[in-house]
Amino acid sequence: MNAAPRIRRTWWPVALLIGAGVALRLPALWWGFIWDDFYHQLVLRRLIPAAQLPRWNLYDFRVEVRPDNPLFEAGFAPWWTDPEFKARFFRPVTSLSIWLDYALFSDWAPGYHLTSLLLFGLFLLLAWRLYIVLGAPPRAALWALAILALDDIHTLPVGWIANRNSLLAAVFLVATVLSLVAWWDSGRWRWLIGAVLFQLLALGSKESGIAGVPIAIACLLWLRRKATRDAAAAPTARAQAVAAAGFAAIAVFYACVYMLGHYGPRSLAYPLPWHEPAQFAARLALVVPVGLMNLTFNTVTDLAVVNADWLPRVLVAAGVLLPPVVVVMVRTLRQSAAAGFAAVWLLLALFAEGGGDLSDRLWMSAAVGSALLFGLFLDRLPPLRARWTARGVPALLLGGIIVLSGIVAAVPLALVRNRAFAKLGRFDRTSILNADIDAAAGYPRDVLLLNSPSSMGALSFAVTWRLLRDDPQTRIFPLQYGRRALSWKREDARTLTVTSLATPFRANPFERVFCARRATPATGTVFRTPAFTATVLASEPDGFRSVRFAFEHDLDDERYRFLAWNGGRWKRISPPALGQTMELPAAEPPGPLVP
Repeated sequence: MNAAPRIRRTWWPVALLIGAGVALRLPALWWGFIWDDFYHQLVLRRLIPAAQLPRWNLYDFRVEVRPDNPLFEAGFAPWWTDPEFKARFFRPVTSLSIWLDYALFSDWAPGYHLTSLLLFGLFLLLAWRLYIVLGAPPRAALWALAILALDDIHTLPVGWIANRNSLLAAVFLVATVLSLVAWWDSGRWRWLIGAVLFQLLALGSKESGIAGVPIAIACLLWLRRKATRDAAAAPTARAQAVAAAGFAAIAVFYACVYMLGHYGPRSLAYPLPWHEPAQFAARLALVVPVGLMNLTFNTVTDLAVVNADWLPRVLVAAGVLLPPVVVVMVRTLRQSAAAGFAAVWLLLALFAEGGGDLSDRLWMSAAVGSALLFGLFLDRLPPLRARWTARGVPALLLGGIIVLSGIVAAVPLALVRNRAFAKLGRFDRTSILNADIDAAAGYPRDVLLLNSPSSMGALSFAVTWRLLRDDPQTRIFPLQYGRRALSWKREDARTLTVTSLATPFRANPFERVFCARRATPATGTVFRTPAFTATVLASEPDGFRSVRFAFEHDLDDERYRFLAWNGGRWKRISPPALGQTMELPAAEPPGPLVP
């Protein structure tokens, strides 16, 4: 597998493709901090009193629904949060990388983005090197690198600092297999030790890094088969068994640390196989076809959040389109030694994302396998004239689709995505900063958000305001994360009844992040917050239709400030008079695809 001559011949197109991939993400330098980044900055700057949150574990959101929990007291969990909810992700490697950025750049966000861009360039370089050492012909490796470098699914993992976990997991996953192949070729145990260390780093970056364990074992099996066929030298059977056992031991060790440390989510957004095996299996049954459709046809997975009709249509299309794609790929690549391993990589990386929410940002590691598979396929296509046969036309059509969706359309889509996420992040940040709250007031205030033009804006309002305004006296309590029209009635001096005139409360996908119970709590269920008590008056299968909010003080007290979205800004609004009912229209979104 000596690749030195091929590397020398192809260095300039490789550099060009890596440069193009990084350049396509350069607009991320102007994204600034967005959404979860503000929570991480609060932890890094020690601005959450008494929370005792370690900087090496930024993804451990330790909010508990009890009065002595600092995050609960600060209003960082919405009123509908289930007592069983938790969101404790064990990602020390990603956390340490962001902490290092903080040490270097402090509050200068472009520095953090520059780190992500450099990591993305390293990811592409390692992926190309992997394609070569796996035996891909130079032209196939270049096709694969072009597809991987330009794919628009990398927009969030590279542009959103908090989503760097996906980027780092992919980097270390590729490095693991590269080191494993180097051990196989050289027999030097330091490369196997390196593979083990890289696998541990992948697990410390993101939970889906667990895909590296079965991928590494599959790689050992593939290398063994290839060595037998090629009559090449290989490590002894005992050494191979030790290597496979070592990777299996890593998985067991990681699972023990994760579960004994009480890590993992308890949330409807993230089903786990040991808590909800049926729901995890159902999510996995969605992740695989949706991921394959995105990687093959560039269907935008994130549309599932804003369009309820998107998912069933994509599943139908997957049932129709994916089987013939598989047939054509198998027919064309059945003699390719690397194609089988690329397909296994693709599927195992998708399986590892089974507990995640449906989003394009999940497919980064899987894209390493799909890009190699497509690169090998394009390299195998004969000249166009020789393909105009009954058996050749399907392969030509698929090749055209791969080039159009994976390269031609990917570039403008990446630019559109960059612009869209940057615009939405800036909109949320600016609208929160301009909210009708007197940041100079010298007394504690509780701000009640009645609606929001953006679910992400409502979700991140509290941490964004706390960081940018340096205002520890103000607590934020969203009554919903959606844009719903509301009817609210003042029952007495301290009590409001709020009724949704659209979908029920708790039905919004972002609202369900804080729900651990799949069944909607019944009428009469009581939720307590530091500012008020919420009692469910009308419960439906999808959520709450009507809720009573009882406050400790008179609603006209200056400590309370009700905000409603009006005229492009959160403006203060007075509660209704005693016994009166007021209706609020739905908030207008800042764009057609805003969740």
